[in-house]
Amino acid sequence: MIRFRQNSNYEEFNLVLEGNIRSMVFDPNKWLLADVDSFNTVTSKSSYTVNPNPVYDKARIIFRNNPGEFTVYLIDMAGKIVRILKGEDRYTEIDLSGLESGKYILLLEVDELLAPKSILKM
Repeated sequence: MIRFRQNSNYEEFNLVLEGNIRSMVFDPNKWLLADVDSFNTVTSKSSYTVNPNPVYDKARIIFRNNPGEFTVYLIDMAGKIVRILKGEDRYTEIDLSGLESGKYILLLEVDELLAPKSILKM
């Protein structure tokens, strides 16, 4: 058994093994995926919609108000950030082409406030 301890949000582990891997388990008790401590309060400045949802290749992010500078993180269900998008326009597009089908979390960060949404990639 090999166990890795994650000490920060953006760690990467690499391991080279010889032979065939028979099994691999990530977060068997779902401690990482099920335990979210908190999100800061979402204000109207970070209020947004994502469409279409489900999405095939590109999704539109539409803000209710002008958000100013923002960052969007697209996170897979393993907790890995697969896309990062920075912008400041009210209408923005995020490209999901090339990603596997499944559920993703789109996490918007505006002025240190976080606003998550679930999206489904077809």
